[in-house]
Amino acid sequence: MVVALLGWTWYVHVVIMDWHLLHASSGSTIAIAVIDLIVFNIIFAFEVVSYARILGTCPGYVPKGWPRMSAEEASESAGAEMARLNGSEGATGARGGDAE
Repeated sequence: MVVALLGWTWYVHVVIMDWHLLHASSGSTIAIAVIDLIVFNIIFAFEVVSYARILGTCPGYVPKGWPRMSAEEASESAGAEMARLNGSEGATGARGGDAE
């Protein structure tokens, strides 16, 4: 789906837009089209390379030497993070003052 979207973006910009600009009779319009083609294709190449690097990147894992967290520690850590996040939203919390 992403490749189709990238391909469609390139097709519309280069083939449809810039093609008409390149066949214009004005010299300044042709110069603008050439500059646009160069800049667009450089940026597009960065997009394609970035997407290819994303596809080739391992999603990661927990290193073997890291200590495991117990369920209680994980719950406490998550609770502290939620309290920190809710503290930035005011005294009522994210649910608008619901009491627990």
